[in-house]
Amino acid sequence: MTTPASNFLLNTENYGPVFTIAKQITTRIQENEKILARIANVVDSKIKYPQLPNGEKSTDLEFGEFEKTTSKPDSVIETGDPLRILLDQKFKANDIEDVHQFDNIENLELRQLLCDNYKLLQMKKANAEKNKKLLEISHEYENLLLEAIIPTLAKDSSDRNLQNLSRIKSEEVEQKLLAQQDLWNTYQRYLISVDKSGRLVEELIEVLENSLDSKEAERLALQMIILETFKNQKSLKHLRRVR
Repeated sequence: MTTPASNFLLNTENYGPVFTIAKQITTRIQENEKILARIANVVDSKIKYPQLPNGEKSTDLEFGEFEKTTSKPDSVIETGDPLRILLDQKFKANDIEDVHQFDNIENLELRQLLCDNYKLLQMKKANAEKNKKLLEISHEYENLLLEAIIPTLAKDSSDRNLQNLSRIKSEEVEQKLLAQQDLWNTYQRYLISVDKSGRLVEELIEVLENSLDSKEAERLALQMIILETFKNQKSLKHLRRVR
């Protein structure tokens, strides 16, 4: 007898979508962690900041450095910085609203760096929340499989198998009864033919007795009796096999 727990083992192939979603979530988390690690490495070791004493404009900016604007003195622009391109184009850092908690910082590059770090933190929180929701959806789907879909499929499959077995048994019984009836009819016809043959033999013996002499008739009658006995024994064996 199967238990509710063992019924779940009947359709383990239905776990495939759950494993696929979990694998996708894990891969996405690992990719996000690698991206954040690369960004942190660039911020910590590869960016070089110019010295801008008294707000003077720097004329010799190195790769990754920023330049002060004349139209917006409180902002900075990039000069081919791959990190800035990555933040703006791939991660859409410009879509996140700027914060004003760093407005009191005079160093424009440091202020921009703090703003970028804040935006990265917001993106990290958003991704974590998204991954959390995906994990919740995965758990809900798994629970739905375990509590509703798989038991229902197992029950439907079991009911369908029972119906098929019942139908097959009914058809086989009906065919067996028809075959037995046909066999019985054939056997009855055989008995009738045997009876007719016996009467013909008796009539033939009577005719021969009247037309032959006594010795010849006795010899022929003995042969007929032997033949009749052999026929009856064969009929008896056939009847036993039928039973």
